[in-house]
Amino acid sequence: MTQMDETAFASFYDSTKRQLWLYIVKIAGDASAADDIFQESYVKFLQQAPRESNEHAMKSYLYRIATNLINDHWRRKKRTRKWFSAESGEPEAQNGTEAIDMRHDIKDALRHLAPQQRAMVWLAYVEEYTHREIADMLKVKENSVKVLLHRAKQKLLEIFKHKGITPEVMP
Repeated sequence: MTQMDETAFASFYDSTKRQLWLYIVKIAGDASAADDIFQESYVKFLQQAPRESNEHAMKSYLYRIATNLINDHWRRKKRTRKWFSAESGEPEAQNGTEAIDMRHDIKDALRHLAPQQRAMVWLAYVEEYTHREIADMLKVKENSVKVLLHRAKQKLLEIFKHKGITPEVMP
């Protein structure tokens, strides 16, 4: 394993911090947990840097670490929720609003996806990574990414349909 010097890490950190932060917040769905996951991602990255020192490999490795930490967060959260009633979860969307708040609807719809689906949708459509890059980041086969993304899109469409949002209404 190669060790990064301080200058190389500072440059890598500066080039990845914003995108990684947004990714973690959107996938984890919890800003306070995102702080911890964000910091731990870089700590783990430094503890065991990837063998390859090209930027693509390092970025894929960093996102893989973050994704694993997000998955760990969700597993812990599921175990914790078993001890509390359904009422103690996240607040539900307020009903009765006349105008559709599209951002809220999208955020709510993403919460209904599994963490891996959320990660794929975010990486593909927000950060515009290729299927190969997503496969590297999430440790899945490249051919599976297309199928898994299709399933995630279908589920999102079902969620939107259930909310009464049709493709004609969507921007």
